Amino acid sequence: RIELSHASTYKRKIGKSTMRRATTIPSIAAAAIALLSIAITPTVDAQYRRLGRPDFIDPDPKTVQTKEMKSRRRFVSYRSSEWEQMWLENIDQWTREQKICHVLLSEQAQIVHDYLNLLCTSRMPAPYDHWCVIDDELHPLWYNGGNRERFDLTFERPSEVPDDVPVPPPWPVRPGPQHDHIVSRFIFLDEITGEYTIEYIEPLISHLRFPLAMCLEAQPNDADHKYHFVTFRGWVLPPPPVVKASRAILYDAGSSTWVDGAGGPSLAFLTKMWLRHGIDFDVIYAFDWEYSHEEFYTSVPDEYKAKVHFRKAEISSSLAKHNDAHPFLPQLIKEATDVDDYVVFKLDIDAPTVEDGSMVALLDPSSTKVDEVIWEHHVSGNYLMSPLWLDAVSDLTIRQSYEYFLRLREKGIRAHSW
Repeated sequence: RIELSHASTYKRKIGKSTMRRATTIPSIAAAAIALLSIAITPTVDAQYRRLGRPDFIDPDPKTVQTKEMKSRRRFVSYRSSEWEQMWLENIDQWTREQKICHVLLSEQAQIVHDYLNLLCTSRMPAPYDHWCVIDDELHPLWYNGGNRERFDLTFERPSEVPDDVPVPPPWPVRPGPQHDHIVSRFIFLDEITGEYTIEYIEPLISHLRFPLAMCLEAQPNDADHKYHFVTFRGWVLPPPPVVKASRAILYDAGSSTWVDGAGGPSLAFLTKMWLRHGIDFDVIYAFDWEYSHEEFYTSVPDEYKAKVHFRKAEISSSLAKHNDAHPFLPQLIKEATDVDDYVVFKLDIDAPTVEDGSMVALLDPSSTKVDEVIWEHHVSGNYLMSPLWLDAVSDLTIRQSYEYFLRLREKGIRAHSW
């Protein structure tokens, strides 16, 4: 069930932003061009957490999803943070010059420190309070926020913090007004109460991973920690614990087992991290081609066995190929969920053509059932990550990858690169 406790909200008026963002989308498949070329619409000035009466808001109808019944979470608008906007404006040049890491480690070092400080989930007691832990439930990352001259990050307990000093339990990351320049935000309307609520999300920056992945040596610098920054997920921000819905449903395409996965076990991450933010999934659908039913179900914790439905299946790339043996998940989700369900769709099957087909379908105006997307987009233009993906890449630029996530967000889908 979705817990509604610990909601942090504020009431103030909002004004309409007249800022428009011009973007250029390189040519890709015709269907993607038609959907990704939707004009960027004006956004509401989202400086506040909970917003007042709706009678002074006139959102552009292109940004509002029409539903036959009143929604507890109707999308109004999305706004990029200042930091995200900076990357949207410069990602072509910084990629062309291969200076993504240079920008993060020099020009933007202080805002990266601000971001890491925001992501802390446990802070150590004095006299070790300059250290915090960013806990992603797989590779907890220690961060020394007292040293802003360099990035002091380690995946093992720092030697100066005694072993007998316990790490406090992790808490949800809850951005506030002081972080508006860092994190991006959505505005949603509860059509029953008339309240407007802001939901923050991590910005689209860097190479659409943990920002410093491939820019720093993971510490300790040994084989066991070599790729921890690449698989570290502590920068992904789930929604706040104010989401109202009939059911919370998770679809995981490329699930591996509960405890396995090339980039880390996604089911363990998503269930634990979302539960930390007050969302306990009612139903979980997992799809994977490599594992048997026995291998999968043996790995599932007892408390989730009654909730999980596993299918050994390859995913289809389009509605035309949709069938029971090869499901097209956007269609399956559309058929199996209701408008008041909260639906999370994680997609990572290392098959770019198939994955792109699902994202194009989600961008279709008639598709409104998915609330949250977690997707690893393999593109050849991501020069920092493509060597690790080998041949499992599409012939797209990192700009085009940015555009996919941006368009999904501007449709009201909380889209996370992963």
